[in-house]
Amino acid sequence: MRKKNWLVMVLGALLLIASPLLAACGGEEATAPQPVAPVEKKVKVGLGLSVTGALASTTRPISYGLWDYLKYVNDVQGGLTYTSPAGTQETVTLDIKWEDMAYDPARAVDTYRRLEAWGAQVMHLTAGSMVLTVLDSITRDQVPVVYYGPIQPNSAAARPAYTIGQFPGYSDEDAVFLDWVKANWSESRPPRVGFINLETAMARVELPGQVPAYAESIGVEHVGQEWVPYALTDASVELKRLADKDPDFIFFAHVPSGASVILNDAVRLGIRDKIKFGQIFWGYSEATIATAGEASEGLYGMVPAALTTEDLPGVNLARETMLTYRPGDLFNSVYLQGFTLGRFMVEGIKKALETVGHENLTRDAINEAMFTTTNLDMGGVVPPVTIDREFGILANNYRVAVVKDGKFEVVSDWMPSNNLLKGWVPD
Repeated sequence: MRKKNWLVMVLGALLLIASPLLAACGGEEATAPQPVAPVEKKVKVGLGLSVTGALASTTRPISYGLWDYLKYVNDVQGGLTYTSPAGTQETVTLDIKWEDMAYDPARAVDTYRRLEAWGAQVMHLTAGSMVLTVLDSITRDQVPVVYYGPIQPNSAAARPAYTIGQFPGYSDEDAVFLDWVKANWSESRPPRVGFINLETAMARVELPGQVPAYAESIGVEHVGQEWVPYALTDASVELKRLADKDPDFIFFAHVPSGASVILNDAVRLGIRDKIKFGQIFWGYSEATIATAGEASEGLYGMVPAALTTEDLPGVNLARETMLTYRPGDLFNSVYLQGFTLGRFMVEGIKKALETVGHENLTRDAINEAMFTTTNLDMGGVVPPVTIDREFGILANNYRVAVVKDGKFEVVSDWMPSNNLLKGWVPD
């Protein structure tokens, strides 16, 4: 019995060994090994956008401009192509995950947490107010973050630095405007300038100490600072208080919808033709002209990038991209600025890939690549970009323009910011 069982086991084993050979000899096709598809290389890009909310007339086109450039890289260029450290041409797809924060710092906290948990290797958050709410987490998680708008002094001072703002701070921009006023002033008395600013915690801390002192240092009289809310419906009281101090200029910080309220209230109060008005860069766009109408005529404003009417490679690419993705939208200045911010992010990713390769790509590698950017050509939209590790901003220069016959006309050369906020940290 044992001998019989042993023979059965031996014969079974032989059949298992021989069956593939018998199948082949009998004319059955052997299964050929299938090629393994290459794994698509990706870089995770997290976007905390603000396409809705009280400041959407500015933050929506900014968000769309940045987002559209990333889509352009994937859809039109077929991904981000770079030369690896080994010298080979490789391509990655930008894996984009986005959320709408509606310019709400509370929502920014949740958005950041979800994007970080998803594994975002680089991130965009709308503005400094959003960055400030999660600054400790950004530093702890070592997430490189690029944001639109004025630089946030706390984030600029954080070490190690993981955030880059697009432009200098409120005080820096106000100082450049004061420089321009002073340089173009011809009367024997000092020019008088008043300010209306969007009510933010950072602006409340920053502006009162910096701007009056700077104005005095260059021979300009600072006549007062007024504050208005995000959802502005009436600025009569603030305008009257400043008008009673007989200013030559009122410089205000608000989005196009708020600019329309301020300018049309000035018309109604009979002071629009008596006082010159100027607007901060992130609100000074074609949307202000559209919403404020005739009240915008003669409005001065800060221009940190090319005008949409200038024939420059970067401007033309942004216009073509917007027509592809948003053919019904207005091509305006802040869309162009958001588009340029997207280009900077992509160039930082590309530089990191060329330095360490996709296999070794980390958040730190992208951060280091962005902070070592030198003389980066942005198609003429802004002067060539060099990042200062001690004060990370993308564009450090402004021009002044004026609305003439419903269009922007540049009235100054590029003027560098004095960077009053460099090294300054709120108490």
